[in-house]
Amino acid sequence: MGVDADSLVHTFTQLQSKVRSIADKLGSDALIEEYLPGREFSVGILKDAEADDYCALPLELVAPVNDSGTRFLSGQIKSADTEQHFAVTDAALRANINTLAMNVFRVLGARDYGRIDIRLNAAGVPHFLEANLLPSLLEGYGNFPKTCLLNAGLAYEPMLLRIVELALHRDPATAGDTPEVLPDPGLLSAFKTAVEAV
Repeated sequence: MGVDADSLVHTFTQLQSKVRSIADKLGSDALIEEYLPGREFSVGILKDAEADDYCALPLELVAPVNDSGTRFLSGQIKSADTEQHFAVTDAALRANINTLAMNVFRVLGARDYGRIDIRLNAAGVPHFLEANLLPSLLEGYGNFPKTCLLNAGLAYEPMLLRIVELALHRDPATAGDTPEVLPDPGLLSAFKTAVEAV
């Protein structure tokens, strides 16, 4: 919210103007951070129920160049879904961003699935930007489904089925505040049938 072409400022006057516009348009305080000029990544994280482990599924996001000649994901670009997506092929970079993403996911106490966004600083060091532990699951939109398809070949319906299976197979003893309701044995089968029929 509030991130646009004027969000990258170089003078105190520009900073004052942007903070004022956030206060006026959104009725909110402004978060001011050092700009990270490096590449941006989104890492989908998905539990493998059989292995009782997690898969980190990174992709690189490349926003179109704005009028100021910079690239970052503004609210408008995210809504329009106009950024490009690429596989992360550099093994060392992939390992670094996956490690950071998994560490953030664990520190937050997240479970089953989520998305962690990361950006590199000028020296190429990954920095945590955002955690989205309920990422968009709309077909053809949002980065989480794209990370699953690009990294694991997991298409939309099988991805949804995996998430539902994780919920239905959760051990009630480790579910925290979740009510201890055991799934109907036929529920998963019915869900699979419904997904396959779509």
